[in-house]
Amino acid sequence: MKYIDFDAQGELLGRYDSAIHLQIPVSAVEISEELFLRTIEERDGIWRYTGGKVTKHSLPNASQVVDGEQRAAALARRDELLAEADQQTVGMADAYIAGLLDTDDMQRFKAFATYKLALNKIDKQPGYPQNVAWPPLPA
Repeated sequence: MKYIDFDAQGELLGRYDSAIHLQIPVSAVEISEELFLRTIEERDGIWRYTGGKVTKHSLPNASQVVDGEQRAAALARRDELLAEADQQTVGMADAYIAGLLDTDDMQRFKAFATYKLALNKIDKQPGYPQNVAWPPLPA
């Protein structure tokens, strides 16, 4: 019997033949001999398991790879900026809700809230992820 195993995202992890392998992962799916051979021979795509079916998908082109890398870099930078902004307003959310902030602290809190909201919307900008207009840090 032939088996194929996939990761949590549905991408191929490994192939198994019960005549060779003593242990088959419990997550592996039994497949036909024909499909087993196709997953070995056909290297012009990515094999995935979605909706209970094993299917071959097109390989990403270079621009898709670059786009994914740029997206990851932009999100990592966004997360860094959000963490820095959070440090500037530590403890202020509860004080704001309770109405305990003075005028200066309230302005600071609202300025950073606006900044963090803008950071969380960078993916809505035209030109994202290649060209991100980062919001200015509040004074």
